[in-house]
Amino acid sequence: MVWRITYERIKEKLGWGKSNDWILTDRTQFDEENLSNDKQQLVIGLDFGTAFTKVVIGEQRIRYAIPFTSFSYKNNPYLLPSILSILDENDECILGETIGAKTVIDDLKMRLINGDFSDDTKIYIVSYLSLVLRYSRGWLLDTQKKTYQDKLLIWYVNIGLPTDSYDNTKLSDLYADLIQTAWTVSVLPGPVSLGRVRDYINKVDIKKAKLPPPYKYRLLDRGLINQFPEFAVQLVGYVRSPRRQESLHMLIDVGAGTLDITTFNIYKNQEEEDLYPIFAQDVKPLGARFLMIHRQKTNGIESNKIPSSFDKIPTDESFAKSVNISIEQLQNYDIPFSNLINSLINGILKYTKEKRYRKATQWENGIPTFFCGGGASIDFYQHIFSEFQLKRPPYKIIPMQLDKPSDLNAPELPDNSYNRLSVAYGLSFDPYDIGEIRKKSYVPDDIKTGTEPAEGGIIECPLCRGTGEPMGACPRCGGTGMLR
Repeated sequence: MVWRITYERIKEKLGWGKSNDWILTDRTQFDEENLSNDKQQLVIGLDFGTAFTKVVIGEQRIRYAIPFTSFSYKNNPYLLPSILSILDENDECILGETIGAKTVIDDLKMRLINGDFSDDTKIYIVSYLSLVLRYSRGWLLDTQKKTYQDKLLIWYVNIGLPTDSYDNTKLSDLYADLIQTAWTVSVLPGPVSLGRVRDYINKVDIKKAKLPPPYKYRLLDRGLINQFPEFAVQLVGYVRSPRRQESLHMLIDVGAGTLDITTFNIYKNQEEEDLYPIFAQDVKPLGARFLMIHRQKTNGIESNKIPSSFDKIPTDESFAKSVNISIEQLQNYDIPFSNLINSLINGILKYTKEKRYRKATQWENGIPTFFCGGGASIDFYQHIFSEFQLKRPPYKIIPMQLDKPSDLNAPELPDNSYNRLSVAYGLSFDPYDIGEIRKKSYVPDDIKTGTEPAEGGIIECPLCRGTGEPMGACPRCGGTGMLR
C-alpha cells in the first residue's frame, strides 16, 4: 500500500519505532467488535490557526493537550504547523512540510480569511483536518488505553471561529461541513488523499455517502459538531477561576495572520449559566505575518531575511541589527502599521462606550483586557499594549493574565505558553458547559433614554439604569443595560 510505504519512509527519516504506528489509525474505539454499554464522552477541542493548529481532548475530569512530536513546532510539541504536504502521484497527504513533497500548502486558513471558498481550498483543508483528527484520536487510543479501554467513546468536535465569523451563518456552516467531511475521511481505511477527499466534499448528507457498512457507525453526526467564537472559549479557564470579574472586558488576539478584537460582557443569568453578550468586534489582517510584510515593503528588506509565520519573531533590537538598521529607523518604519492598530482599538472602545455599554463601571478605571495569541509577546505589539495602559479613560486598559488550568495535562508545555493553548482548552469542554454567546447582532445598541421603548426602539433599562447590575445580571434586561 502506498500509504504504508510512504509512512515507513517518513518513520525511517524521523527515527520512529513501531510504537508510532497509531498515527495511521482510522479507529474511533478501542474494541470495535465488542462495544461497551458504559459510555464516555470525549470532546476534541480543535483550534485551527493560521500558523499553528492546537488540539485538546477533554472529559469532565481531565483535558489532554495533544503533542504532535516530530510534526510540531521547534520548542513546543503542542503547536502543529498548519501545513499540508502532498507526496506523490497518488496525491497522498501528510502533516507538515516534508522533504521531497510534490506540493506544500502553507496558507490553509488564510485562504478562508481571504474569501477563497473554492473546491480546491476545501479539499486541502479537509485533507489536513482529516490527518489532525486521525492523529489526535490515535494518540488518545494509544496512550490512554488503561483509562478508557472499557468505555464506549462518544466523540464531539468543537471548533473555534474568529468572532466576526461567528455572526456569519454561511461561514459558520462551512466550518461545520469541513469538519464533518474531514471526520468521515479520517475514519476510512487507507491513506488520506486529495482524490478520496474529492469524493466526499460538498455532500449534502454525509450519511448517504457510499461507505463500506462496517464504517458507517464511525460517522459523526452534525449535531456533535459545534462552533464557538474564539474569544469566549479562551476565557473558559478564567470565568471558572476565583479571579473572574463580572461585566465589561476586551480581548485582543494577535495571530500570525489576523488581529481579532472583541468587547463583551461576562455574567451569570438566573439559571447560573455563563453569558457573553458581544458588544463590538473586528478582525483585520494585522497579525505577525503582515507586520513582517510591512517591514519588508517599507524598507526594502530582502524576503529571505523576513521570518516566516512558523518561525519565532526576533526582538526589535535583534531584527534591526540583522537588517543593518537602527532601532529608531525600525520604529519609524513601523509607524503606519501601528497607527492602523491604534485606530482599530480606539474605534472599538469608542463605539462600545458611545453606543453599546455606556454605563459600565470599568470605563472609569480601565477595561480589563486579555492579550492572547502567538503574536502577543512580540515587541511591536507589546509596545502598543503598554501605551494603552497609560492612556486616560475611556481608552485605558488593564492587562489580564490567562493562567494554566489545573486540569490541563500538558507536561511539556513551555513556561508562559498557556495562552497558545487557551482556545483549544476552552473548546474541549462539553458544548453545554461553555456558556451562551450572544451574537453582536442580537445585542441592541444603547442609544436612547426613557422608561418604555417606542415600537422597535431601544432604551436604557429603567431597573438597572443601563449598568446591567447587580453583577451584570439585571433580571429586567439580562445584563445588557438596554431594552427594546
